[in-house]
Amino acid sequence: MFSPEIVRVLACPVCHFPLSATPGRLGCPNQHHFDLSRWGHVHLSRGRIPSGDTAAMVQARLRFLARGHFAPLADTLASIVACRPPTYIVDVGAGPGYYLASLVDRSPTSSGIAVDVSRHAARQAARVHPRIASVVADHHRLPLRDDAIDLVTCVFAPRDPSELHRVLRTTGRCLVVTPSPSHLSELRGRYGGLAIEPNKRERLLRTFAPWFELARTTQLELSLCLTPEDIADALAMGPAAFHPDRIAAPASESLQTTAAFAIFELVPRPVARAVR
Repeated sequence: MFSPEIVRVLACPVCHFPLSATPGRLGCPNQHHFDLSRWGHVHLSRGRIPSGDTAAMVQARLRFLARGHFAPLADTLASIVACRPPTYIVDVGAGPGYYLASLVDRSPTSSGIAVDVSRHAARQAARVHPRIASVVADHHRLPLRDDAIDLVTCVFAPRDPSELHRVLRTTGRCLVVTPSPSHLSELRGRYGGLAIEPNKRERLLRTFAPWFELARTTQLELSLCLTPEDIADALAMGPAAFHPDRIAAPASESLQTTAAFAIFELVPRPVARAVR
């Protein structure tokens, strides 16, 4: 929902002037207008952006998450955030808004903005919580005002550290979640899919270093028993779905596997902000 509180931190993707709301659309003083879709989300992008997850991928993710397999990850993120409840939370690469909804739901004073390049994901995120607004935009050019956001989350999603630094307040923080090398290794070993690079942590910290300092790292491992339906959805909801030739057909038996995550809590360095 595009409440006055949320519109206050949005910026025009064309000229970066503040946006205001009129019935059915957002607009800026330079007469750039953006219509709200019938599903409740809005495109705030300049030019073409990648298409992102397909409708089938989003539906597979919704089914998998609805079974509660990654609920402990949502709980862990909420516990990290609880010590300092944010006013504004932006989830970059939010997908259908599962993790953002969990954070906003547990913080009555928070408003959330789900950002994703996939219009299919944005349609789902638009109705996941009344205090969440859903935006289609590129993570390299977030339609947000400078120094406006208290918390940015990126869960298994691409991110641009300079943009995150620009939109965060100096007292803000960023939570980045990545799969650890052992994440779903039993599943990938049996059915294929994309490998997780072993030096993922080092590369992430290196790319964030000019703009952020690492405050804390939290490791989380979950033991999962996946049914054949779970296996099919796990394979269909992630990047491996774009490479079906690398995936074997799921068998009829269940599979015991481990979900492993690394949660990086980062705080902005006092460096010059990116210039728009």
